[in-house]
Amino acid sequence: MQFIPYLCLPKAAVVASEVLSSHKNSGSIGVGRRACWRESCVLIAILLLGAAHCDALTIADGGVHSIDYAVSENVNVYDTIDGLATTVNLVGGGMVASYLWTYDNTIFTLSGGLVGEHLEAYGNSHITISSGAIGSWMNVMGNSRVDISGGLIGSWIGARNNSWLTISGGMVGDGLSASYNSRVTISGGSVAGSLSAYNNSLVTISGGYVGDMVTVDDNGQVIVIGSDFNFDLGRIAETEGVLTGTLQNGDSINFSFHQYSANSSIVLIPEPTTLLLLGLGTSIAYNSRQNR
Repeated sequence: MQFIPYLCLPKAAVVASEVLSSHKNSGSIGVGRRACWRESCVLIAILLLGAAHCDALTIADGGVHSIDYAVSENVNVYDTIDGLATTVNLVGGGMVASYLWTYDNTIFTLSGGLVGEHLEAYGNSHITISSGAIGSWMNVMGNSRVDISGGLIGSWIGARNNSWLTISGGMVGDGLSASYNSRVTISGGSVAGSLSAYNNSLVTISGGYVGDMVTVDDNGQVIVIGSDFNFDLGRIAETEGVLTGTLQNGDSINFSFHQYSANSSIVLIPEPTTLLLLGLGTSIAYNSRQNR
């Protein structure tokens, strides 16, 4: 593992823009080539200053690393130049103080450690969370995959851009948003706050706790698998209401919903046992008629 400079360009660029704007408003920067030169010098100086004060730990050697100590910098995880996947395990006693990003085909596991602020997955990276905590939010991007069976995400999860997210345990503190062809499966755990699906995303719920509001829009779909629903099976016709029932794993649901567009939907599907009983009942009725 090695330390390399990490350019915090977005933040520095904002500062540079504000400085240039203040100069223009005060009249200290004129027009013409001299003005452009002075503006460029100010911008470059601020960007370099921002880069000089922001470091990151980049791990990109194709090896397997366990972090059981405190890392005060941001962490970036990449494949090697030759495409060998790098694996990082954040275990009990380990902490990344701020941000952690995964790229390429890298593998990251969280099993007792702490990511102080944000966790983001890009490329084809694979993240597994079984315990530990993420202090704020998590983004699942690109073709990345995240499997959560335990632990805590302090704020929200955003799944987008063809990503895959499965939740079978653990807790999400402040909601989940699925968008842009993402696929989310919830079979356990707890998602507090709101849940939304839009832009061709699909969320399937068969267990766990879902917060107080579910919304769909712009070709988004939420499939709920269970029984004893207060609406008929199939697509819910009402644009808003309160859905109650029992999920496939036995958990109860009671949440408000809103379907904002005609091409979005919340669909109720019977659990396999119910389907089997329905099929058995149909078969018995058919044989009874045939024997008459």
